[in-house]
Amino acid sequence: MKLLPPTPTPSAPTTAVGAPDQPLAIPEMPVLPAVVLNQFQLNDAAVSWSDRKMDPPVETTLRAAALLSNLTIGRAAPPATFNANLVVEGSLDALKIDGSLDASPEAPNVQVNVDATGVRAGAGC
Repeated sequence: MKLLPPTPTPSAPTTAVGAPDQPLAIPEMPVLPAVVLNQFQLNDAAVSWSDRKMDPPVETTLRAAALLSNLTIGRAAPPATFNANLVVEGSLDALKIDGSLDASPEAPNVQVNVDATGVRAGAGC
């Protein structure tokens, strides 16, 4: 991740607070630096879950992998791309998510594709 310096903006004239016939001064909001994340990758993450209150008890594991590339926040840039794959043993054979994310301040946008196979209540349910 790298932080880029803020884009310079022309300073707006301000009016001092004074007599009631003068407008109040509105301070300028600071320009935050742009943030660029070249890549975030999650490889073979696993979360085990047990619920002994269920009859029969539930024990399963969620496995995940994900990739996010070229995310820019705070200035215009080409859209980032992402994909994720999830599996829940006994309940979900595959969940595939992919798409693009435009986090530009002027026109934020997200496009997502979702494909799931083998969705069921789970073993023992």
